[in-house]
Amino acid sequence: MIEDDDHFKQKDTFTPEPKEKLNIKYYVIIIISWVLWVLIFALLFTPKIKVAIEQSGVINLWETQVLKNVEGVNSKDYRIVTALFYDTKGAKNYTIQAPLTNTDKYHDAIEGLLLGPSQEILAQQAITYIEKGTKLLGLTYSKGIAYVDLSKEFNDEDEKAVNQIESTLKNFSEVKKVVILKDSSAIKQ
Repeated sequence: MIEDDDHFKQKDTFTPEPKEKLNIKYYVIIIISWVLWVLIFALLFTPKIKVAIEQSGVINLWETQVLKNVEGVNSKDYRIVTALFYDTKGAKNYTIQAPLTNTDKYHDAIEGLLLGPSQEILAQQAITYIEKGTKLLGLTYSKGIAYVDLSKEFNDEDEKAVNQIESTLKNFSEVKKVVILKDSSAIKQ
């Protein structure tokens, strides 16, 4: 019975079982699919990730920590911001150290801009068109709009001065529009 069954009989010769051929096309399709998925994911979510990182303040915190290594600078007193000044080639963004106002990054950026260009920026022949003595009276951000209230010294007739305020705030990706007030009165835009 069992002995008559072919499965239990000993074979006289050994023949190896055939190896399955690797299907390279299958692996190539998997790799290409994975690369395409990663690219699509990156294209869809990179802008959102970038905005989230900017809003979190991690980059500013990291830049502030780098300042600890600079002699004579207490990083707790400054925030690194980007402000627009004009050089011989036109408008250009410069990284500056703005005094920390303990309010928010928008205030710090405008306060840094109102201080004017540093010695390093002046050495690059950059200047400001904002009148000396202009003070920030208030700044509010809501739903993509930054409302900036400046003192009466601000020359709202000077297009370059207005552009400096707007562009400095629009360096923050979440700021889509800037409304400038002069002594709490709206200027024509």
